Amino acid sequence: MQLYRDGQLQGLGVEAIPGFGRPENLDGTLVGDVGFDPLGFSNFLNINWAREAEIKHGRVAMLAATGMIVQVLTPTKKNRASREGVCTRRRPVQ
Repeated sequence: MQLYRDGQLQGLGVEAIPGFGRPENLDGTLVGDVGFDPLGFSNFLNINWAREAEIKHGRVAMLAATGMIVQVLTPTKKNRASREGVCTRRRPVQ
């Protein structure tokens, strides 16, 4: 499968923050690397480790979002009243 502009380095002419140089560890070899690192994490973190951690955190966040949707859609005794908009405890009218 031929990718768009396969084999070319990405974003080498882009200044993510005008006036600041491109970080030396971000050389455009990773997908989406346009040199944006305002806090300088690429200077003291291994880029491959940070990339893998970001992918793992994204997957956990997707599972958490799916879990919240499942909780809302699954009828149980506790959430049935709140889903139907019915209050379980009625206060006397004053």
